[in-house]
Amino acid sequence: QDSVAELGAKERITILKALADAGHNPGPIIDMDDYQTRQAVKEFQASKGLTADGTLNFGTLKVLNLFGPDRNKTL
Repeated sequence: QDSVAELGAKERITILKALADAGHNPGPIIDMDDYQTRQAVKEFQASKGLTADGTLNFGTLKVLNLFGPDRNKTL
């Protein structure tokens, strides 16, 4: 699955807030690639049966309801 590394700051903040809303604290909304954010992504992925590698990809965004047909607006 493709990485979302090229997203802008607004999109990254949206993702971090969605992780927090899902109960997986990414830490301060500053950096997408710090240890705490990667751990939150891994925990979220594991809780949803995804490959828990800590990499934000479009599959993870889809499950966060931030990308795909269930979302009125994509990132």
